[in-house]
Amino acid sequence: LFNIVPIARERVGDSMTDGMIVLDKQSRIVDVNPTAERMIGQPLDQILSQPVSNIFADYAELFSRYRNKDELHDEIVIGEGRSCRTLDLRLSPLFDRHHQRQGTLVVLRDITERKQTETALQASEERFRHLTLNSPDMIYILNLPTYQTEFINKQEFLGYTLDELQQPGSILNQIHPDDLASATVFWQTLSEDKDNGKNTIEYQVRHKDGHWEWILNRVLVLSRTPAGAPEQLLVILTLITNSKQAEDKLRQHEERLRILVEQAPIGIVTVDMAGNVTDANPRSLELLGSPGKEATIGLNVLTLPSLISAGISPLLERVLTTGQMEELETWYTSIWEKSDYLFIRAVPYSDGHRQQIGLIILVEDLTQRAHAEEGLRQMQKMESLSVLAGGIAHAFNNLLVAMMGQTSLALKKMLPENPGRPHVEKAVTAAEHAARLTQQLLAYSGRGQFETHLLQLNTLIEENNHLFQVTVSKNVQLQTKLTPSLPLIEADIGQIQQVVMNLIINAAEAIGEHSGTVTISTGTSEIKDGNKPLWRHAGPPLASGLYVTLSVRDNGGGMDEETLAKIFDPFFTTKFTGRGLGLAAVLGIVRGHKGGLQVDSQVGRGTTFKLYFPASVEQPIEESAPALASAAAGTQGCILVIDDEESVREAVSDILIGEGLEVITAANGEEGLALYVEHQAEIQLVLLDLSMPGLSGAETAVKLQQMNPDVLILLSSGYHQSEVAHKFTNLKVAGFLQKPYDATRLVKTIQRYLK
Repeated sequence: LFNIVPIARERVGDSMTDGMIVLDKQSRIVDVNPTAERMIGQPLDQILSQPVSNIFADYAELFSRYRNKDELHDEIVIGEGRSCRTLDLRLSPLFDRHHQRQGTLVVLRDITERKQTETALQASEERFRHLTLNSPDMIYILNLPTYQTEFINKQEFLGYTLDELQQPGSILNQIHPDDLASATVFWQTLSEDKDNGKNTIEYQVRHKDGHWEWILNRVLVLSRTPAGAPEQLLVILTLITNSKQAEDKLRQHEERLRILVEQAPIGIVTVDMAGNVTDANPRSLELLGSPGKEATIGLNVLTLPSLISAGISPLLERVLTTGQMEELETWYTSIWEKSDYLFIRAVPYSDGHRQQIGLIILVEDLTQRAHAEEGLRQMQKMESLSVLAGGIAHAFNNLLVAMMGQTSLALKKMLPENPGRPHVEKAVTAAEHAARLTQQLLAYSGRGQFETHLLQLNTLIEENNHLFQVTVSKNVQLQTKLTPSLPLIEADIGQIQQVVMNLIINAAEAIGEHSGTVTISTGTSEIKDGNKPLWRHAGPPLASGLYVTLSVRDNGGGMDEETLAKIFDPFFTTKFTGRGLGLAAVLGIVRGHKGGLQVDSQVGRGTTFKLYFPASVEQPIEESAPALASAAAGTQGCILVIDDEESVREAVSDILIGEGLEVITAANGEEGLALYVEHQAEIQLVLLDLSMPGLSGAETAVKLQQMNPDVLILLSSGYHQSEVAHKFTNLKVAGFLQKPYDATRLVKTIQRYLK
């Protein structure tokens, strides 16, 4: 028994990693090494002489089978739970020196970790196989340089069978011509092991039915040759047609959105949370006067002084803080000196996680609307002031009738040597000055007295050039730029002369004591339906047609917006002393001629007044004067005076009675009608005021003509005949006498109509 132990030890040596058990011919244990003791879990003295089948009871059959074999190799598992181990079992015979079989050598090797690794690898391979077989992608292993496939997970792909797919270059041969060159370079680079950092490529492949599909091709090197060249590749082909189509749709959507933003009629600016401009569309650059995106992107909207002073920066800062949209309308002058009235809307925008990342600023140009609204306000103000001025002028005219009538009557009765005569003459002069002032008021209201004729504007300027020259100081140079062959206009020559004179004086005073130039220029302008401006000062848009223009430009100090808004107010002046109505009269005269007026002024750059007058297209037909009764040699007859102003009635009565006429007076229309019925046979002429409370002058005239179609009616008003003509277009009247008038004018007019 003990003779075989040295033999066994000689065979296994002093190995400490494998367990060794020596059995005799009856398979009893005669020796074990320490490693085997640890594996069995029992010391030698407990197992010595025991049959090996007692120790490895679960494997008794295995040991019994060995008796008929020379060697046996198998695996056994011993222990339970965490102490469970997998052992590699090898049985081989032991011979003595005479080649007689004396026993058996059992060698045990612990392969637990290796078995666990193999099991994990098998599980991993199984999972990989499961995933690949069920993957929507095509996955295969490609051997280089033959391009033979070793494994493929699909029986069919793109309509091709497995056999067709396993043919060398099967996929490569179906690549779209547009992508073939790039795909060839891709595979060539991989096969040559050129590290270009690219292991994916997209290309189109023809489906077996003929249509094209997009493929994402990903490649991983699995193994290399000893020389380091790729030998085996893992290839994954993913169908991405749907995603490519989605990308195309997204790209098209983004392109449409980009075009919308680029061509939007409003400005669109984006800023980040710090207030820095990140993008701006062309319209916003135009509104700001920016030279380009490069000059705009990066500007901070929270710190720009121009934005702060306009109240825009505080609004943007609030929206960045609160995340709530805000709006603002304001005048804004950009850092590029572009000034507009803008509508600002700041809208917060977020990323995909609903985290606010900045603002979208929408900018709309409301300058034209602001000018239109300002023009409408100015028009309404001018209309209100003109109504007021006209009303005041009318009231003053009634008073002046009494003043001029009574003073002229007094002068007539006073001898030249009368010491009181000079005082009365001064009163007459003052009344005449007052009458001229009321005419200016009527001119301002657009209701002045105009005697229109065909006028060549160039001729008027040339003929009065010397007069214009002497009205300006020597430091001011007067220049003219007259467009030849101007169309004629229908205008009151005196009124237009006053307009030019007022504008020249105003321009010269704007230059002050410095050297400067006043330029008078003429021209024409075609006003069309599509380009009718809202004339800021003169009223509503002009009618379409050809206009003759008159411009007076100076290079003086110019005016700011506040001053510009007031220059046409009556008696407004920036000088130490004013000259009455001035520009207000200019405006009234232009309006009375159905013209337009524009003012362009900038501080430090001067001012230009541009006036528009309708061009005359033909010579107006001269109207024949109404037939008049021949004046009698004497001044006899009865006059019915109907006027609501007592002072007017008294003055007219005194004047006419002084001329030997009989006068009947009435304070209103109703009283006048009653008196006419009573004295119809005596009354030869009715002097009728148009503007009366109650029954108006026009209504009274209608009723008088109903009583007597041949009644002679002389209408009177403080307004010009052209302004009130519409009130008696259907009336047969003898004539019109405009207030104020003196005794001489009244008597001469009355005498013309008396039989």
